[in-house]
Amino acid sequence: MHLLQLYVFSVLLDLFIDTFSVLLSCSLSMLCTIFSHIITTLLKTNIYKIIILVGTFALALAFAG
Repeated sequence: MHLLQLYVFSVLLDLFIDTFSVLLSCSLSMLCTIFSHIITTLLKTNIYKIIILVGTFALALAFAG
């Protein structure tokens, strides 16, 4: 009986992780889309300039450390 409970728990945990990862991925994608729209609307700038600046800063920090 103990092995059956462990198996059921394992299957349920795998199902929860799969479901949560899809939900998290979709939520993060929507959040980034809304955030980039707000940034481009308020600052009236191209989002690619911001992405290049952030990426350059991240690359500089990666090589500095």
